[in-house]
Parts: sequence; C-alpha cells; structure tokens
Amino acid sequence: MTRPGNKTASGWENFTVGLKYIPYVNPEHEFLVSVGVQRLFGRSGANGSNGAVLENADSSATIPTLYFAKGLGDVPVGWIRPFMLTGQLGYQIADKKLKVDPDTGTPINNGISNAWFGGLSLQYSLRYLSSQVKDYGLSSFVNRLTPVVELAWTSPASKPTRDATTFLWGIGVNYTADAYAVTVEALIPGNRNTGSHVGVIAQFHLYFEDLFPHSLGKPIAEWF
Repeated sequence: MTRPGNKTASGWENFTVGLKYIPYVNPEHEFLVSVGVQRLFGRSGANGSNGAVLENADSSATIPTLYFAKGLGDVPVGWIRPFMLTGQLGYQIADKKLKVDPDTGTPINNGISNAWFGGLSLQYSLRYLSSQVKDYGLSSFVNRLTPVVELAWTSPASKPTRDATTFLWGIGVNYTADAYAVTVEALIPGNRNTGSHVGVIAQFHLYFEDLFPHSLGKPIAEWF
C-alpha cells in the first residue's frame, strides 16, 4: 500500500469482527436492508515495513454500518434484470481521538479521527441471465461469471485528522462455484489522496453451508 508522501506499507491489517442483522426483506422486488456493527482492534495487525505504519495500526474503533441490496429482476426488460446494486454506509467511532500539538500540528498521541466509510457495487449475473431470463447457450464457466464495478469512499469526520477523502474504483469479475467463489479486481485510484498506481486484489470465499451443512455451515444459534 502506498499513499502520496508516505512510505510503502505491507503486512496484515488490523483484526476486525462484525455482526449483521437483516430487518427488512422484500423478495418480490429483490430488495433488502441490513444493519451491522464492526469492531476494529488496534495493534492487532502489522506495523508495516521500512518505517511505514499501516492505517489505524494503533487505535481501536467501532463502526455501525447500514447495508442495502437491490436486484432489478422486477424490471420488465430482460437484459436489465440480471443487474444488482449493493451499497453500505458506515461511521467509525474512535476509542481514542487524535491529539496534535497546536503549534506544530504534530500528533502527540496514537489516536485516530472519526470517519465515514461508504461503498457501491454494480454487478451483472450471467447465471441469473441464463436461468431466469434466457439461455444463450454460453458455456458453464461463462454462466458462473459476474462482472462487477465497485466504488469505495472514505472521509474524515472529525478534527484534527491525518486522513483525507479517498475514492477507489474496483473493476473485475467473480466466478461462483457450488462451494466457493473467486473474485479478481483491478483497483484504480479515484483521486490523488488515494494513490497514483493501479493495483490488483483477489478474494477467495468458501461456503460453509455447502461444505459443512450439519456443523459449521449452520447458523450459530443452532449450534446449541
């Protein structure tokens, strides 16, 4: 990871856990809203290399978050129906607020500022196209692909702060199998504060409900 004026940082990010609850689902219109909270544990990740410090490396924070998802399967135009829009908006509440020297502006503690986090993604499911709209005779591999475009945004919400507003685009494709999914995306900075070079990210997900339907794949409430 690099930021303008900063050294390159590498290593694990801080450990984060989260809870999520879905209070509203509308199957007819393929729409849902969920709420959640994440807990970020300071000093649980790497401190970086070559003197660089990973973002939020020292301080803990709580992040209440709102999520939504809307499929376009209720639109009466066949080729539009496989589209889906998802988004989230979160507010980071720092355990320890950043303090700076009023004369020099130099930080005098290891606190962080409060911050806003947001994101949107637009996806197009070829599996939905072939199964719910029209089968064009594409291969099984192609029918498991979902092209995706994402935008992530962060902005400081309190002063003083060492952060700046950032925008990051992600453009890639997801492959979904029966028990796992793989996603590869190009990461493109949306402004100078975000960075100056294009990056790549890959994600691998296992579906425990398919791999271990009678143990780890069950809801936690059913374990007991």
